[in-house]
Amino acid sequence: MKVRTTMQPHLDIEVTEAERLDLQRQGLLLPDEAEGDSAQATDKTTDAKASQRKGA
Repeated sequence: MKVRTTMQPHLDIEVTEAERLDLQRQGLLLPDEAEGDSAQATDKTTDAKASQRKGA
């Protein structure tokens, strides 16, 4: 799969799923790449709900 990183946004880089997850965890993927994955969108929703519970 191809991704774009914050360090070299002009380049598409071919990575494995494990590499993509690692880059995501480090915050190095561009936002449009990070939100393109439905699994990530689910994780963000879960994180938001957890944050709301902590604040309530």
